[in-house]
Amino acid sequence: MYPWVAGGDSGELVASACSLSVAHPPGYPLYQLIFVASMSFIGLVRPDTSPAWRANFTNAIIAGFAATGVVILTLFLSRTVIAEQFEKTEEKEHNYLKRKSKSSTNMKKGIKKGPPSRISGHSVRYFTINLGIRNNAEVFSLNNLLCGALLSIFVLYMQHLELNSSAPSPYYAALLGLVSGLCISNQHTSIFFIIVCIPVACFHQSASLLCDTRALVCAVTAGVLGLSPYAYLIYRSFQRPLDGWGDQRNVDGFLTHFFRREYGTFHLASEWESGEGQTLAKFLRRQVGFILMGIFIFSTLQQKHNSVCKTVIVAYFAYALALNMLANLTFSELHISILKRMWQQSTVLGMAFVGSGFSIICVWLDNKHSRSVKSILPYLTILLFLVRVRSVYNQMDQSETWLFGHYATDLLDSLPFNSLLLVNDDMNCNLIHYLKRCEDYRPDVNFVRLPLITYEWWKPMQLHHFDDLVFPADVHHPYKLNGFAMKDFLKANVPRSKDGRQVFVAGEWKSGDETQDIFQRIPVGLSDHVLWPKSTVNLVDFSKSVKINFEKLQQTFSNSFLVGSSAGNWELVVQEKYVHYLVMASHFIAEKVFTEDLSSSDQVDILDVAVLLYEKMMILTTDMTEKDIFYLHRAVWRNAGLCAGVAGNLMRNLGQEKESVQMAKKMFSFWVRFLKHCIADGDAYETQCTEIAQFVKLRVNPYSNQSFESYHDWEFADIETSAILNRPT
Repeated sequence: MYPWVAGGDSGELVASACSLSVAHPPGYPLYQLIFVASMSFIGLVRPDTSPAWRANFTNAIIAGFAATGVVILTLFLSRTVIAEQFEKTEEKEHNYLKRKSKSSTNMKKGIKKGPPSRISGHSVRYFTINLGIRNNAEVFSLNNLLCGALLSIFVLYMQHLELNSSAPSPYYAALLGLVSGLCISNQHTSIFFIIVCIPVACFHQSASLLCDTRALVCAVTAGVLGLSPYAYLIYRSFQRPLDGWGDQRNVDGFLTHFFRREYGTFHLASEWESGEGQTLAKFLRRQVGFILMGIFIFSTLQQKHNSVCKTVIVAYFAYALALNMLANLTFSELHISILKRMWQQSTVLGMAFVGSGFSIICVWLDNKHSRSVKSILPYLTILLFLVRVRSVYNQMDQSETWLFGHYATDLLDSLPFNSLLLVNDDMNCNLIHYLKRCEDYRPDVNFVRLPLITYEWWKPMQLHHFDDLVFPADVHHPYKLNGFAMKDFLKANVPRSKDGRQVFVAGEWKSGDETQDIFQRIPVGLSDHVLWPKSTVNLVDFSKSVKINFEKLQQTFSNSFLVGSSAGNWELVVQEKYVHYLVMASHFIAEKVFTEDLSSSDQVDILDVAVLLYEKMMILTTDMTEKDIFYLHRAVWRNAGLCAGVAGNLMRNLGQEKESVQMAKKMFSFWVRFLKHCIADGDAYETQCTEIAQFVKLRVNPYSNQSFESYHDWEFADIETSAILNRPT
C-alpha cells in the first residue's frame, strides 16, 4: 500500500475529502462520503497516520470486499451454467436450483470443492494490485465492489423469478434499485451494466416487475435512496468551498457536472498516438484468459434457457465495446494500461467469466476422469494463485514509495515565502492539492489550478478565496468577449520588482493561448519563476539557487528514483519532471553564461553547477533509448561537453590544474555519450559527430588545446570513435 497519495486522481479525491469540497466530474459523492467518514474514524484510532494513509487503507479494504464479490459472482454464474450443462432435463435443473436456493449444500456436479472458481476473485484482487488501484485511494475499487454486487443481485433476482414465477420479490427489487443508485453515485460508467440488466428484470416474461406495484415502488424508492449522495454535492456547492469543482446550485450546472459535459461524457481522450508494440509473451498471457472466457461464453450460448448468463454477457460487451470506442484509445501497451487502470468494470465480469470457464473445465474433468485427477484440481487452483502472487507482489509492493510526496514537497520547498504558484497537468495539480489541503504544508504559498480558471463557474465559486488575486475578466479564454488572455492575467499579478509576491508556474501553460510567451520562465526549481519581458537575471544568484535546490533533491534522487519502468507508470511521469528540470536549468546556464559579462571565477562557479546537473542526468538516463520517457537528444551531451571543456580551460588559467584535469575527464565522458547517440540516430558521419570523435580519440580539450593522452587510467569506449572515424570509402 502506498504510504502517501499516488498518481492519477488520488491526490485530488483525498484532498476533496479533507476539505469537504466537490471533486471533478461527476463528483463521486458516494466515494467522498465513505472516505470522509472512514478517514475521520481511522484518525481517531490512529492519529499518527496521514490522511493519505487512511484513505489508502480504506481503499484496500474496499478492494478486498470487491475481490470477494467477484468470487461470489463467479459461483452464481458457474452454477447457473453447470446446472443446465450437466442436469439433463429442465425439471432436474429446476429441482437443482431450488435445492441451492434453500440451502448452502455444495453443487452436485463438480463444483463441490469450491477452490477452482475462487481463482477468479484472486485474479481480480492481484490484477487490481498490478494496476495500482488497490493500494492507493481511487474510485475504481468501490466501483468494482458495487458492480459485482449489482450483477450478483441481478442473478439472484432472476433465479428467484425462475423458481417463483407468480410474482417478483420486493426484497430483491429493492436491493437491485438501491445498488443501481449507489453505482451511479460513485461512477457513472456503471450505467452500461444497469441499462442492460434492469430492463431484463423489468420485462421478464414470467413475472414483469412493472406489473407488481409493491415491488416496483420498492425498487424505485430504493433507487432514489441510492442516488441521494448527490444531494451532498448540491449542499456543498451552496457553501462555495475552497477548491470545489463546478457550480451545482442550478439544474444546468448540476447536469453539466453529472454528465461530465466539460470533459465529454465517457471520454478519456480526444486523440492518442500509438507506436508501442506488443511482445509475443504478453499476447499469449492475455489469450489464456480469453480462452477461459470463451469456454464460459460458448457453454452459455449453447443453452436455450439461460437468460441470466446471456444478459450478463451482453452487459460485458456493451460496456467493453461502447466505452473503448468512446475513450478514443488505441491498443498500444500504454493505452491498454490506461484503460485497465481507469475503467475496470469489464474486468470484474471478465475475471468472473474466467473463473466460470475454469470451473466448467474442472467439472468436466471431475465427471470424466479418475479420482486421482479430481484430487489434483484444488491443488492446481492453489498453484495458479501462488504463481500469480509471486509474479506481481514484488513489483506492486509500494509500501516504501515516497516519490510522489518527495516531488510535491520538493516543488513547494523551492519557492520563496508568500509565493503564488500556478499549476497545470494532473500530477502537479493533484499532488499539490493534497499537500496543501490535507497536510497544510507551506500555508504561505497560494496555488491556482490553471485548467479550472478556463471555466466560467470558477470566478463566482472560487475567487472569494483569493483576496490578493487579480482576475482581469470572467474566464481565461482569449477568444471570448468576457474572457482574458494569460498575458493579461500575468500583467495584473506578476510584480515588476523583487519586493512583491513572486509568481511561479509548474507545468506547461494552458494550450490554445500563446500570449503569455512574452514573459520569461526561469527554471530555478521544479517550477519556473515568471518574470516580465526583458527582466535581467543575475546568473551568479541563479546558479547558487539552482545548486541549493539540487542539493535538496539529492535525497529524492538516491532513495526514490527509478522505481519502475513500465509504460503508463505514474512514477515515471514524476521522474521525468525531475529530469526535465535538470535539462532546463543546465540549458539556461549554457545559453547565458557565454553572453554575460562575468569574471573567470564566476564563470567557473556557474559552469560547475551546469556540469553537476549534466552528471546527474548521465546517471539517471543510463542505457535509455529513444522509446523511453527519459530519452535526451544528443545535443544535450554535446552542450554538456562544451560546458565541461570551457570550465576546464578557465580552471587551468586560474591555476586550478587538478580541477581542470577532472573537468576534462567529464568532458570526454559526455562526448562519448554524444557519439553513442550519433551512431544510434544514424548520423555517425555528420560533421559535429566526426569532429567530436576526433577530439575523443586524441584526448584533446579543444578549448584549451591541452592533450590528455598520457592519462592511461581513463577508460573510454573506442568503439564509438572507431565506428565514426573509420568511415568506409
